[in-house]
Amino acid sequence: MIPLQAVYTLVSLYKQYANLLGKMNSEEVDAVWQVVIGARVDLVKSQVQEVRQLSQKAETKLAEAQTEELIKAQGEESSLPQGILGSTEGADDPYLRED
Repeated sequence: MIPLQAVYTLVSLYKQYANLLGKMNSEEVDAVWQVVIGARVDLVKSQVQEVRQLSQKAETKLAEAQTEELIKAQGEESSLPQGILGSTEGADDPYLRED
């Protein structure tokens, strides 16, 4: 997802470069390429920023979903009858004792 302004900037730079290709000395060519590289770096920075924002949103949604699941699981546990939850006190059950 490249920002539209960055695309227009790069296209404009390439067109100017193509028009001046035979008319520039090596220093001017290098200067043009430095501008192109700078525009690409700006284009990449904006993409990284966008990806970071999307990642942050995804992490927030994941945390919200996990919280909802925990709340739901706790609600289900509290609504179950005591015998279904399981008891750690096995000695109280006459069928589980070993006499």
